[in-house]
Amino acid sequence: MDRRIIISGELDDPRSFHHSHAVTVGHLIFVSGLVVRRNELGNVSGTSRWPDGTITHDGTRQFESIIESLEIILHDAESDLSKVMAEGS
Repeated sequence: MDRRIIISGELDDPRSFHHSHAVTVGHLIFVSGLVVRRNELGNVSGTSRWPDGTITHDGTRQFESIIESLEIILHDAESDLSKVMAEGS
């Protein structure tokens, strides 16, 4: 059965964490755990630091960041979100 490792050039290199973004086996794609991406400035998307030292998190923006990463990985694996089946589906 064909096996292919997916490491997207558009995302941070996951090999520093000793894993790939995804692995395809036959027609199945196994995606590694995804975390919130950093934006162009190097800050975690959906996180704001205020002058008083307070850090706030925008959960919606962080979720969107994870879905954007998933879309990039799926595209690199020649697939898309329409074919995703989450655990328990």
